Amino acid sequence: HQLTGDALAHVVRGRARLSLGDADGLAELEEALDEVGRTESGTIALGTRQWHAGAMHHWRGPVAERASRDALEELAERRGMQSIASMGIAEDVRVAYELGELRRVISLADDIPVEHEAQPRWAVVQKALALLDLHEIDDEAVQQVRRTPPADDGDLRHVLGSALVVAEAALVRSDHAAAAAELEGLGNLERFVERDGAVELLPRLVRTAMACHR
Repeated sequence: HQLTGDALAHVVRGRARLSLGDADGLAELEEALDEVGRTESGTIALGTRQWHAGAMHHWRGPVAERASRDALEELAERRGMQSIASMGIAEDVRVAYELGELRRVISLADDIPVEHEAQPRWAVVQKALALLDLHEIDDEAVQQVRRTPPADDGDLRHVLGSALVVAEAALVRSDHAAAAAELEGLGNLERFVERDGAVELLPRLVRTAMACHR
């Protein structure tokens, strides 16, 4: 893949390098993105833009990620493929949360149809975490989290986030035993260390466990 103009191969390789912890892979990915947008199908162009947004999340932070997601949405609009951008709406909610925009989190989450697609369901959990941070959690929000299943058993961000919502809501009621039981039900916590998204919730898990006197 040393041929001139083989932009997609460089984007793929750049992403692979980043996955292996090679920060220079970001430059390789970014240098080829625009050419991919010009020469490849809309699906591939938008897919590689989603990879870029994910790279921003890990390597540059939420401000850069939001800019990348805004560019993705603009490209989707131009290509008439808004459905691809809408699939990532739960990540827009997460970015707003990381930027401390808790009211925006709640507003965005309320507008997302979560019944049919697994990926947007994260917004339900993120909204409840924002309500907890605002000291506005209520039984309805907790029950919505309970009713919203993860994509599968490997959707560890959702599994851990839901447990934290239920446990922290119990702490609001001063029910330390119920909160502790919810956390203990998570089982071996080591599995969360290796999963993107879940690992970022571990500091909150530690704080919650300490509040339960565990």
